[in-house]
Amino acid sequence: MQSEAAIQTEKNHSALFELVSRNVDEKIDRYNLWKVSDTLTCMEAHDMQFPDWCSEQVYRELLEVETFYWNMFTSNTEILRLEIGVFLSAFVDHVTSVIENNCSPIIKGPLSVQHILAYSAHDTDVSYLLAALGVFDHHLVEYSAAVVLELLGPDPPAPSYNYRLRVLYKRGYPDDTGEYRVLPPCHDESGEDGCPLDRVLRYLEPLLLKPEEQKVVCTVTQDSKDKRAISRFNANFIPSYLMYTVLGVSLALCLIVGVSANVFCRWRRRQSDMRFEQLLTSA
Repeated sequence: MQSEAAIQTEKNHSALFELVSRNVDEKIDRYNLWKVSDTLTCMEAHDMQFPDWCSEQVYRELLEVETFYWNMFTSNTEILRLEIGVFLSAFVDHVTSVIENNCSPIIKGPLSVQHILAYSAHDTDVSYLLAALGVFDHHLVEYSAAVVLELLGPDPPAPSYNYRLRVLYKRGYPDDTGEYRVLPPCHDESGEDGCPLDRVLRYLEPLLLKPEEQKVVCTVTQDSKDKRAISRFNANFIPSYLMYTVLGVSLALCLIVGVSANVFCRWRRRQSDMRFEQLLTSA
């Protein structure tokens, strides 16, 4: 969000940000625009009337800007790893335990070969998952959207290349059928055919993140932010400090020189007066 493109987009739509800020009693910028877009999207879904300031044109522009910033997050590998890497790691561990016919680290107790695991998530999580799988179409995720990961293959145990993974994406409750997405490792095959599991696992490997690793990475990231903030503070503070120090020393020197000159002038005047008196006396 600190990139030149992110900042420039906010400047290009400054009139929109000013309009929204005036009418919601809060300073709206690129960091919190989603609050407004989410609220308006909910209102639209429930056939509620928009406020007077929010015309159809304003609403469309707002969604356009929000989509731009949304896509910035989903196009960053580091963000994807931090946001969805822990889930992907758990998913890979579970699938591996299934095909190897071992106990799953997720399910405690007996596990049938045919089973369903359901997760509840935010729309942002759905977009991160789609982006990590390489099937995100850069559109805002609708409420009640669903991602279905289907594992197809023989009864376990069997090698991973004997299994295929399919990704079904439903855009929301109005979408009755959904769409099978083509995974990047199998770009030359149809989405309905899926992709060999071993290829998918290799594709996802750079994004996997264990919970304990996430804590370390997030701590390091926060420490780096703190250090950058301190550096920026020092960069701004130290030159000012030096400037005021030099100015203070200069004023002190001027004061000392001024006082010394004044004392010297008085001493010279007294010496002149004494010589003048001596001259009058001798005369």
